[in-house]
Amino acid sequence: MMYEQGLGFDKNAEQGNSAAQFNLGVCYENGIGTAKDFSKANKWYRKASEQGDGLAIGNLDMLYIRGQGVKVNKVAGIALLLMSSMMDTSPQNQARKNISSTQGLTPEMVSEAQALSAEMNETNNILEPLDNYLNI
Repeated sequence: MMYEQGLGFDKNAEQGNSAAQFNLGVCYENGIGTAKDFSKANKWYRKASEQGDGLAIGNLDMLYIRGQGVKVNKVAGIALLLMSSMMDTSPQNQARKNISSTQGLTPEMVSEAQALSAEMNETNNILEPLDNYLNI
């Protein structure tokens, strides 16, 4: 992978650098310097998310909403979007816009996502409640 080697994303990501993990996820999600691979994007977004990277959480949620590399789960996606919007209020974070543009949500789904997001917010590992919800 050109970007991994040229920019050192792989080495830094493996060493736990959340920015490198996020950027590597972006490369795999969008096919930048490599073929698109949503499973690998998911892997790297999750690693950065475990460290509290709000932008990674914001990109992870869209994988669930779109069903890219994972089974479609809009409740999980919206819960992650809610977490992302709370954790990263920078202009680069499109979470609030993505929440409002998500199609096919019922009031029940929104309530379920809010409850899951609240549970995720109460723990030090936001992915644990998500994985429990998804039965992973």
